[in-house]
Amino acid sequence: MYAFNPDKIDAKFTKLLATVEDTNLREAMRRRLKRNSHLVVGAILVDKHHKICLVQEAKGPWAGKWNIPLGHLEHGETMPAGAKREVKEETGYDVELTALLPLQNASCENVFRVLYVGQVVGGSPDERIKTDTSAVEWFTFDEIQRKLANKELRDVGAWYDVLLYQNSIQLPLDTIKEVEYTEL
Repeated sequence: MYAFNPDKIDAKFTKLLATVEDTNLREAMRRRLKRNSHLVVGAILVDKHHKICLVQEAKGPWAGKWNIPLGHLEHGETMPAGAKREVKEETGYDVELTALLPLQNASCENVFRVLYVGQVVGGSPDERIKTDTSAVEWFTFDEIQRKLANKELRDVGAWYDVLLYQNSIQLPLDTIKEVEYTEL
C-alpha cells in the first residue's frame, strides 16, 4: 500500500525549484505549486430550527468575517476525520456527519472543498481549540444572505456553501472511498 507523504513531495519540489536560476521565476513557481495542492474540509452544521452554524474569523485579513467551519486536511487524515477535527477546533462542537455535499473546486485558486452536512452531538463553543475564531453563532438563511449583502462573510464561497447545502442533493458518506497509499 502507498501512504501519501507530503514531506517527500515537498523535498522533490524543493530540489526541482533549486534548479531554476531566476529568483523571481523560482518564487512564482513555488507559490504556484503550493497553490495547486489545496484541499479544504469542513461541515455545514444545521440545528433543529434549520439554522446554520458560522464561525467568525479572529485573525488575518478576514478578521471579523463569518465563514463555514473548515480548514486544511492534515497528513494521514481521512476527509471525514479532518472535517470533524476542523469543526471541533473552530466551533468546540462534536459532530456526527450525516451526508456529503457535491465536491467543489474554486478554480481561481485550485482549492478543492469537501463539505459534509453534520449535526451537533456534544461540546460547546467554550471548548474551541483554535484561536482562529472569535465567535460561533447560528443564523437563518435570510440572516446569512444579509451578511453577504453587508460584506460580513469571509468571501462568496461561504454563501455558495450555504446555497450548495440548500439546493444540491446530499450524497451518502461513502461516496468518496478512502484509499491508503504507501509509496510514492
